[in-house]
Amino acid sequence: MKYKNNLLVISIIFFSICFLISTRLISNSLDSITRNQQIEMNNQDLTRNTQLINELDLQMYLGLTESELTSLLNQYKNSKNPMPIIKIEGKTYYSIKAIDIWLQNIGQK
Repeated sequence: MKYKNNLLVISIIFFSICFLISTRLISNSLDSITRNQQIEMNNQDLTRNTQLINELDLQMYLGLTESELTSLLNQYKNSKNPMPIIKIEGKTYYSIKAIDIWLQNIGQK
């Protein structure tokens, strides 16, 4: 009888742990989906409302982190095909159309 009770307790604990782990995994997946949808919606808003964007908007548009964008900018800074920029009163802007064309060009090489 004691053996059955111990087995039942162990089974309940094991089931509870599995349940908690699975709910955490599902929650993380839903957060990731929501984040990706938000980035896509922001990109649609950017392309619909403006032609010039700043570096932060460029990060969101490309879906890159700050360090990833910095790495990309540095990688092509002194190349034959640098990322197209527009400087206005000392501030750097990026044309969405020019960036799209530039990405296609570097993707073909």
